Amino acid sequence: YREQCFYPKTTVIDRLVMLDAMSNIGEVYLYSDNSVFEKKGIVNCGNLKNINILEIIKKTKININTTPRGYRDGVYGNALEIMGMGGFLISDYRPELEKEFILGEELLIYEDVADLLNKISYYMEHEEERNKIAKKGQKKVRQLYCLSRSLETMEQKIEKFRKDNFEYGK
Repeated sequence: YREQCFYPKTTVIDRLVMLDAMSNIGEVYLYSDNSVFEKKGIVNCGNLKNINILEIIKKTKININTTPRGYRDGVYGNALEIMGMGGFLISDYRPELEKEFILGEELLIYEDVADLLNKISYYMEHEEERNKIAKKGQKKVRQLYCLSRSLETMEQKIEKFRKDNFEYGK
């Protein structure tokens, strides 16, 4: 099984700092085609393109998500993908996550590397809590992002846009 998976798309320096710190508390499975991340305690599994991500998430105890620095609005797709497949997620803070999820109950947020390491250490030892959070997160993602709900939300936004911009007599 995999203890921690890391799905980063941040800067190289951010990645190196986090990976170095994480490798000191346990084996880290990294999915990247970047050979810069070869270090004791880090298993570079290559690019995710030809890998069954559902199998990875099922085998992984803790999934780490860091949002790319250039990503400005919304919930990053990796977070939704991990949670939607039932994976336990620790992510960096995004205001949208706080709006849509109950932090600490449906997913965890880390503030800095030290906080991330503390949460990894704690949840590696508390499987029942980890699984409970993962199941709640999966349920919420399925509620919020199922196709019929997404279409309904899109229709509401289109209708509002039409009213605001194309109402006759304005």
